[in-house]
Amino acid sequence: MPSARGWTKQIAPGVNIPWVSLGTCCGSDPAIGLAPWVNASASTFGQPVAGIDTAFDYDDQAVIAAQLSATRTAREEVFITTKIPGAAALNGDPKIVCPSKNFRACALRAVKTDLAELRIKAADLILIHDPGLANETGTTAALWQGMQDALEQGLTRSIGVSNFNSTQIDELVAQPTTSIVPAVNQINMGVGGPNPEATLAACAKHNITAQAYWTLKHCPFDDPTLLDVAAGYGPDVTPAMVCVAWVLGRGVLVAAGTGSNASKVGAHTREDLGATALVLTADEMARVGGVGERTRVRPAARSA
Repeated sequence: MPSARGWTKQIAPGVNIPWVSLGTCCGSDPAIGLAPWVNASASTFGQPVAGIDTAFDYDDQAVIAAQLSATRTAREEVFITTKIPGAAALNGDPKIVCPSKNFRACALRAVKTDLAELRIKAADLILIHDPGLANETGTTAALWQGMQDALEQGLTRSIGVSNFNSTQIDELVAQPTTSIVPAVNQINMGVGGPNPEATLAACAKHNITAQAYWTLKHCPFDDPTLLDVAAGYGPDVTPAMVCVAWVLGRGVLVAAGTGSNASKVGAHTREDLGATALVLTADEMARVGGVGERTRVRPAARSA
């Protein structure tokens, strides 16, 4: 699947993540979607690695481990992203609670919990799922120390954050205890979705790669402009692919789900992965961006 974009993007030295990973949240069932995703990555698109995105809070990591085992997928054939809960969840979730308030130690324990659920020795990328506790910078800094410990101990190849806004990114990077800048910040972004320009600017300033979720949640699939752009690439390109390609065209990775309907998972998989090779022109990027401005935020039928 050669294209100007390629299949992966470097997020840290020696760490290359697929541009599009399988999201397993919010109705995207890995028990149904993981095997087609891994098979399509290898067979249909001829690529050596497939991206899988999960989190402790999704309660599906054991399912993912079982699916990887059932499909006999080698560890090196998947790029696994997972997440530890933010400080708010660490305060209340009985499975991962941190009564000591030693968030550095609890973050490291949470990482090990993720790895145990996934039945892997190390992840490729681990994120703090959310800032937690209303911007308590000191707490976030302590969590990040635990993440840095996990990286140093070889429990993951890279570390990052999720749902951090521009202020929270700047604050975390500025902490004296921050020795490693986050590799990734995962955010809600898509055509017709929230406008994250300030966050994207902060990511760019600190050389942090952004990754979008819910890219298809707000995609206006029936918009005439999207239909026209898709048609220009032939019958195999859909508006969903254009929505994903627009985000990729901004230099932003995507975690996209394939739903829980077994009859549609194959088509959604081909759309999501196929968008990797769809490189929109500058004019098409502007036109699709204009669609987003007109339609922000309107619910759509397909979940991310």
